[in-house]
Amino acid sequence: MPLPLDLPEPELDKADPSEEAQVPAPTIQVEKREWWKSGYVTILALIFVICFSGYAANACSKAWRMPEHNLRIFVLLLCFLGGVTSTLLGWHRLTLGIDLRGGVILVYDVLGKATEPGEGEPAPSTTAQRKASEAIDMDQLARALGMRINPGGIREISITKLGTNQIRIIIPKAEDAEVARIERMISESGALEFRILASTRYESDKPIIDLAKSETGKTVYTMDGNTPLEIAFWVPVSPTEAAQFEFDPTLITRRHGTELEVLVLRDEYNVTGADIRN
Repeated sequence: MPLPLDLPEPELDKADPSEEAQVPAPTIQVEKREWWKSGYVTILALIFVICFSGYAANACSKAWRMPEHNLRIFVLLLCFLGGVTSTLLGWHRLTLGIDLRGGVILVYDVLGKATEPGEGEPAPSTTAQRKASEAIDMDQLARALGMRINPGGIREISITKLGTNQIRIIIPKAEDAEVARIERMISESGALEFRILASTRYESDKPIIDLAKSETGKTVYTMDGNTPLEIAFWVPVSPTEAAQFEFDPTLITRRHGTELEVLVLRDEYNVTGADIRN
């Protein structure tokens, strides 16, 4: 039976139908544009720049007694005055760096042994071998983070590796709420796992169930000689899926505060989404 991931969901308040008539009609807010960015000002500014450049070029060529350079002086003045006018009126589309327009730089340490592209041994074929090697492809990690926090590539978020075991994330023009959201997306990154639920239908699960009910911790251990061995653990259930777990008599559930938890067995295969290939 697949176990749904316990992802946080926004709490939506259901409105009372009797109060719907009291809700005021939405108002349309029109964004005010600066007067110097209007179309009329743009046309007048272009006319002024062209006329003034022509007049100044003609005056300069006569004063310097170089009438044959009249066109060259006009082009130089036109480019200069056009650039100054565009900068002063904010017409430019220059992309400023984070040091000029502000932003946030996040640096994360990557736990594990980092590898470069084409470096090291071939990719492990089993989960046990992969966990033993603990090799992390930094480029692949940066791409995965980019797909998670900026999937459409709309934002100018830069994700690069820094050194051998760090990831740097640059977020320009970031507000505190957006930075907090991105940090939460990185720290709460989802993972696909396949787990076996403990069930009263199987005799082999009953000793584990009895041991889990006698303990209050999240993890259930048994002793393998002098070494504790993890055999089961409690997993939170999504509130939208809680009903089908709580009212199934064959499954083992408990309430941890207001949160419903289901008992999951720790099998020897430990299959995750990393073991799946397209």
